[in-house]
Amino acid sequence: MIRFLILCVVFFLFYIGFSAIGEYDSGIKFSVYDYQNVPVVVVVVVVVVVASLQLQLQLQLQLQLQLQRTCMTVFVFIQLFLMVALKLIFLIFDLPTILKKRWYRRKLQKINSRLIYVPVVVVVVVVVVAKQLQLQLQLQLQLQLQLAQECFS
Repeated sequence: MIRFLILCVVFFLFYIGFSAIGEYDSGIKFSVYDYQNVPVVVVVVVVVVVASLQLQLQLQLQLQLQLQRTCMTVFVFIQLFLMVALKLIFLIFDLPTILKKRWYRRKLQKINSRLIYVPVVVVVVVVVVAKQLQLQLQLQLQLQLQLAQECFS
């Protein structure tokens, strides 16, 4: 709007200047593109045309900016959609390997849990066997003492 006012003032000053030169010195013919003493109507028409051109340019720039924003928004949404779609496609193709890894992991967990119980069982068996051996040794010593006493008595 300020530009429009500046243009109006500039053209109005040109008109006043040309009119003043024509009034004060009638011997000097001052012409711009073969127009002498440009009438007010022409100046107003020129100002209106320039203002309308400026308004059209501003509207075009605003439309271009709006179009750029819209295109950028559409581009971002398309990128997000494609990213999710590709992630799903890769997940579908990797599904057998994922299932295989999970199966092996569960298998290893089961084996590990079984191995945890094996040392406990081994310890219990070793203790039982050791007590049996101790009892056998005690019985063997008692029998040897009894035999020795019978033989020497």
